[in-house]
Amino acid sequence: MRILLLIFMISICSPALAQKISSYKELATKKIEGKDFDIKTRSGPSSSLVMAIHGGTIEPGTTELADAIAADRFSFYSFTGLVDDYQGLHLTSTDFDEPRLAELTQNAKNCLSVHGLKNDAADFCVGGANADKRKAYVKLLAKKFPKWRSCELCCPPNSGTSKNNVVNRCKLAGVQIEMGQGVRSELKQNLAFLKELASVLRDELDKD
Repeated sequence: MRILLLIFMISICSPALAQKISSYKELATKKIEGKDFDIKTRSGPSSSLVMAIHGGTIEPGTTELADAIAADRFSFYSFTGLVDDYQGLHLTSTDFDEPRLAELTQNAKNCLSVHGLKNDAADFCVGGANADKRKAYVKLLAKKFPKWRSCELCCPPNSGTSKNNVVNRCKLAGVQIEMGQGVRSELKQNLAFLKELASVLRDELDKD
């Protein structure tokens, strides 16, 4: 009996063992749009799409960067957490099936997804199923921001290479950039850095 009680206590206290949300439909039955989360979309003249599916309180700094990259050039999407509930709002990239984003990805040729790591395993961990673009982004980030460590597929399991990953559901496979805590902290404190990083990533995405 004591063992069963211990297992139950661990399961409700440990985020790692908490049951993950498996679909937007499930999330929407437990959370309220406008109260717990917000969804922002914007259409741009280009065939490219920039997304932050874990914005706001989920992975802070990602919405702001994605918005700045998209500017008035690319389409933009953000699922933005409004409350502090990581487990309740974090729908994984492979399970992310929110209808408004699904429509945007169907019409987009190239996709760039911006994420935040929980640690500093890397400053810029570049993934996604588009190998050529991955390498181009790593090379560019390393050149433009030598202070920060940029690497390819270096933060497992956040590789973003699955065909089910939302960034790979566009007409071409996409790129996923995971940012470390240090980079995201700098984005929050340094507007010039945010603008420079957004400009660099925008210009690379604009090559397609």
